[in-house]
Amino acid sequence: DGGMLDDSFVESANRIFVSGCHTSLCSSTLPTIDMERVTFELQRKMNFKNIMKIIFNMQPSENRPTAKPTRPMPTPEPTRPVPTPNPTSRRPTVSAIASPSPTVGTAVIGNVDPSESQRPTGSPVELSDITQMNKGGEVRIFDKASSISDETLIITRNTTLRIEGNGYVVAPVNSTWPALRLSDSAKLIAVSGFVNGSYAGRGYEGGGGEAIQLSNGQSTVETASYAEFYDGINVIGGDAPGPDGMGGNALQVNGFGTEATIYGGNFIPGKGGKFDGSSLYVLNSGSVHIYGGNFLGEIEVTRNGIIQFHGCFLQNGTTVYGLFPDESELEITVRTTFGGQIVIIPDGEQECDTAPSSTPTRFPTISPQPTVVPRSSAWMRPLSPCTLLFVGALASFFHQY
Repeated sequence: DGGMLDDSFVESANRIFVSGCHTSLCSSTLPTIDMERVTFELQRKMNFKNIMKIIFNMQPSENRPTAKPTRPMPTPEPTRPVPTPNPTSRRPTVSAIASPSPTVGTAVIGNVDPSESQRPTGSPVELSDITQMNKGGEVRIFDKASSISDETLIITRNTTLRIEGNGYVVAPVNSTWPALRLSDSAKLIAVSGFVNGSYAGRGYEGGGGEAIQLSNGQSTVETASYAEFYDGINVIGGDAPGPDGMGGNALQVNGFGTEATIYGGNFIPGKGGKFDGSSLYVLNSGSVHIYGGNFLGEIEVTRNGIIQFHGCFLQNGTTVYGLFPDESELEITVRTTFGGQIVIIPDGEQECDTAPSSTPTRFPTISPQPTVVPRSSAWMRPLSPCTLLFVGALASFFHQY
């Protein structure tokens, strides 16, 4: 392998897989080349390096020369403005942990000098750096020192991640991995801070990365992951400004039993030169309960995924609009395919009035319980036309006789 000083070994293996020969000069002797295999060459290279790092604990040489000219880093753009969270008078509150020092059963993780910008800085990388937390207990990210920058954070095996304060997780540039991935009974409590998906530089074919992925490690309820989101959290998909770029999704919920409950927060998909990402992407029987929050892009629900809106909501085609229990408004495009479902659940303390009114609005209203007007006595009730006709006939009969 040449000491892992360059990519020659994995590139030779790739050429054998694609063209049946380890050198770059023999592909012309073959009649056809599997273009799908060529398309995923970069992803296979990244997966190989990640296996070397994670499973075999082999690090690339520190003196590793640059095999190809480094791509110029795009000038960081100002972060898109984050909308002001709606009032939270009826949403559950999460108590903050005041002490910055770790407690028993709590792990504090961090990086050296992470970027304070929501857009990553530094040279583009092909190797997706990964940090795994799988010891159980609670992991806290709450300030600059404990935050993660230019890495993917993976939470597994009954480990709970809590993001609060000014904590953040930022994915590497040009990476197919999300900024944060949970599986195998992991749990996320996102109170405040932000999670930012991978930024795709121009010329990178992978597109913008997802900010958060919730998945089911082994396709059973016991191994499903779970997340809660509150008002202070910002979940931002990675941008892909190239002409064919596809923005990353803010939150993906994938797999049977995997569930997210959203009480608040801002979910902002990545902007793409060709397509933007989705604020929520729910698939493969995953489910999402929404009690509040701001969603700056479309929602996609597919393959028996379920999304549930709690409050006074109506659905008109692909548009869902209405009021959350705290009376904040939402109007969002939700696209369903392959058995994806939209469920509207009225809040128990709301009386939703969806009947037409003299001054209709785009949103159903919340009204008190209707007032029941007591009926008058039977003799004071107005007579029907048939009754009046019968009484008139009787009067005419008695008048003649």
